[in-house]
Amino acid sequence: WRRATGYALDALGLGTNSAGVDVLGAFIERPAMLAPLAAPTVAFAFASALMATSASASAAASAVDVATLALAAVLFCPIVETLWMSRDDVIVRNVIQGIECASGIERGTLRRVRFNFTADVDATRAAANSFVAQDSAATPCFTLKRPIARGEVRRLNLWEPRWLSLMDSLAEANGGALEGAELGCLLGRSRHYCRKSWLDEVGDDGNERMGTVVVENKMRRVRVVNFSEGRRPTTGARKLEVWIEGLDDEIDVGALESHPAGYLLAGVGESCDDADVDDDVSAGEIRCVCVVGLAHANGVVKRLSASE
Repeated sequence: WRRATGYALDALGLGTNSAGVDVLGAFIERPAMLAPLAAPTVAFAFASALMATSASASAAASAVDVATLALAAVLFCPIVETLWMSRDDVIVRNVIQGIECASGIERGTLRRVRFNFTADVDATRAAANSFVAQDSAATPCFTLKRPIARGEVRRLNLWEPRWLSLMDSLAEANGGALEGAELGCLLGRSRHYCRKSWLDEVGDDGNERMGTVVVENKMRRVRVVNFSEGRRPTTGARKLEVWIEGLDDEIDVGALESHPAGYLLAGVGESCDDADVDDDVSAGEIRCVCVVGLAHANGVVKRLSASE
């Protein structure tokens, strides 16, 4: 309880270990920021007044009120830990990940790729049929959130048109059989997808997408060992469950090319960025903008300072 109380006071700028952000002063200077708290504040005031009235009515009511206050005190700690402290931890991890990605791109150990694709099934199929890769020997790649080890079997739940198109192209290249087909797996350190119209400020059919991924300069080849095809329960759209197994050691990635269907093609060989990588040279000053709620400012700044 003491830890949760101390954290709440520090977050509001009232504790001895605060990072220096004056939260209450900001609220006083800009009272409009308190507008979202108006309804909860009124409800709390009404409940407090009702409790005070009932407490003076009888001893039995007072006992209930004491129990209610005790329960509120007990729940205070998990609420602070879940809605405040844990959220600050998530924000800090994301900030550190962003800084590491920016540093890796600057030093050449990571690569950022931007590409456009569509979420429409027919348009994806048409794009796949008309596309000719610059490197005919390039390896189609799936982007993973965490690395896959040699001999590890992992299940992929695929329903997006781009991944279904990838699997269809693998099956076609493997004589019509998806099982036994091989592909590459890139480790995606950061991935962001959005509607293209949000960036272009123009209208479209709602299916155009823009993707930005940050991947490592190495990949691992995997083999499809099993798969199951079905339908999504709500929409009835096609889906695939695919089991892949990691093969051999990781290999260097050469040129990266985006497929219009929405996945990457990796050339195999010496990484095109290897000559620019110097592990002894820092990337210089990396600046990161972190947009958080005012109540999270002190906690995030304090955690980031401690992680240096």
